[in-house]
Amino acid sequence: MIDIDAYLDRISYQESIQNDFETLTALQRHHLLNVPFENLDIHWGNQIQLEVDHLFDKIIKQNRGGFCYELNGLFGALLDTLGFKTRYISARVYGEDNQNYSPEFDHLAIIVTLDDTEWLVDVGFGEFTFGPLKLHYDAAQEDERGTYRIIEASGSFPCIVQRQAPKGSWKPEYRFNPNAQNIANFEKRCHFHQTSDESHFRQKKICSLPTESGRYTLTDRNLKITDGDMTREQPVNSESEFDQLLRTYFGIHTPD
Repeated sequence: MIDIDAYLDRISYQESIQNDFETLTALQRHHLLNVPFENLDIHWGNQIQLEVDHLFDKIIKQNRGGFCYELNGLFGALLDTLGFKTRYISARVYGEDNQNYSPEFDHLAIIVTLDDTEWLVDVGFGEFTFGPLKLHYDAAQEDERGTYRIIEASGSFPCIVQRQAPKGSWKPEYRFNPNAQNIANFEKRCHFHQTSDESHFRQKKICSLPTESGRYTLTDRNLKITDGDMTREQPVNSESEFDQLLRTYFGIHTPD
């Protein structure tokens, strides 16, 4: 059961709630600015569970973040509780190293239907859009975090999200199948990312949160702060220093 007031307080949302595009956009933006993307439980030895009650306790009550299955899983449940027509979808993430897409169920995103128009909503993909993307092929869509488009492709994952690079070329982000999925379908891949040495989530701790003009990103190796055109980095030299920076920038306390 979703406690709507507690959820809205967690994301600092004080505006009215309507089942419209403006509310959906504002909710997405508030969520991104207040709930970090993080993989800390994987490194702290805590099992990640995808039941809504567990996600609510972790993200809302414990003031934590999570990765895509958790963030979009809980945000989708909020939208559903508020009366939006939603469905979870499976996505495959593009990898720069091998220039290929990851397996099915590697990423969980949301599609929201408003007045027969479908919108891609994602609060669990790191540096990505601040607002919904219209599920309309080829048209460039301006967002405060960049310019995006969705193109049509062949195969069982026919929708590819691309972001425009500074010189005008288009870089793939992920491809998705728009059909509805049960959140339980993502559990096997979620378990892989928690336990397999092949999972990039096991390689280092990360906690990242956008700001109005930039982003904070903390790993167990360094802290990176961007603000407009300014970038500042500092090394993380110890576990205790990581813990202190985690409290300072994200309000997260390392468990004893």
